[in-house]
Amino acid sequence: MRDLALRIHQNMGDVCEVATLGLGAPPSRRLPFMQYQAAKVNDWALEDLPYVWGDFSPKGEGTIFFIWDISRLLWFAYPEQCQSVMLQQWRKTLKAKTWIYPAIDGSGPNGKMPSVLGDALTKFDRVLNYTRFSAQITGYPDVCTHGIDTSVFYPRPDARSKIAAKWNVTLDPGEAMIGIVATNQPRKDWALAFETLALLNRQGVKARVWIHTDTDMRYWDLKSLYVDFGLDPNINVFLTPYGISDDDLATLYSACDVTLGIGPEGFGYPIAESLCCGTPCIAGSYGGQSDFVPGPMQIDPITSRYEGIFAMQRPVYEFGVFAEAIRDVLGRDGRTLPVCAWDSVWPSWQKWILEGLA
Repeated sequence: MRDLALRIHQNMGDVCEVATLGLGAPPSRRLPFMQYQAAKVNDWALEDLPYVWGDFSPKGEGTIFFIWDISRLLWFAYPEQCQSVMLQQWRKTLKAKTWIYPAIDGSGPNGKMPSVLGDALTKFDRVLNYTRFSAQITGYPDVCTHGIDTSVFYPRPDARSKIAAKWNVTLDPGEAMIGIVATNQPRKDWALAFETLALLNRQGVKARVWIHTDTDMRYWDLKSLYVDFGLDPNINVFLTPYGISDDDLATLYSACDVTLGIGPEGFGYPIAESLCCGTPCIAGSYGGQSDFVPGPMQIDPITSRYEGIFAMQRPVYEFGVFAEAIRDVLGRDGRTLPVCAWDSVWPSWQKWILEGLA
């Protein structure tokens, strides 16, 4: 979100002013625009937005651009179902245009948006998709791929020596490094990841696994998965803490021989970042990442299932096929080219924003 806000400020500051409201990192004085921080994560900024908008736009005019999962914005789409009288009154008098950029990583049972979520999208003035995959599901045609900052995410030739110095991780001769960057949530198939890694281990593939996640205990107990799949966290696996810098992430991506995408993505920042760092990424062919992951690195699901409150389609993969694809990548000496660089995608963003402001 801040990447986009910065580019709007730098390239369109003469036609619009920008500010952000988010749940992530605290405001930074290095950024040349106002940054607000949501106070309550569980309410998805419900109690913050009216006050922030009143501060940023005292006259109430302008555009609120939501970059969020639509399921987390039902309170905005259906304020009458919210217990907050304040929110209901604010929504009735809101003058601002509302745009949304939802991360869509799957469809409902009919191949389109689940009915509740699809109806919620109609409550916004404009809908913009991350990917062509998303556009097929939402039925809205506009697509702007999110950019990756290739001044940060680029191949680091000295990556292995840097991780040895900073993380005390030294690879033996011939030892590969496999990266997994994903949150600990139900739709990320951590069992697929560990089953694949365990098979590679049994097949004699010598590899160190780098895992970067928000927590090792929530929907999945990652430490138990190490043990249950026969991996030694002191030998086979190392974790990096949530919140490390983008520079460190780029170094770690660059140190990998391959990274693994373990679930459908609305876009897939770790996958795109890995590719920009020159590291191949094996990922499923179902999800937003299919727009930019090279075809030979995509794995087709063997079936699918429906899960969650909205019965979202989730792909099911054969772990042996993932393992075979990883072995194939490890057997080749090839690096990837950058994808989704901001320089290449910004013109379409600027065009779409100006059309909405006209």
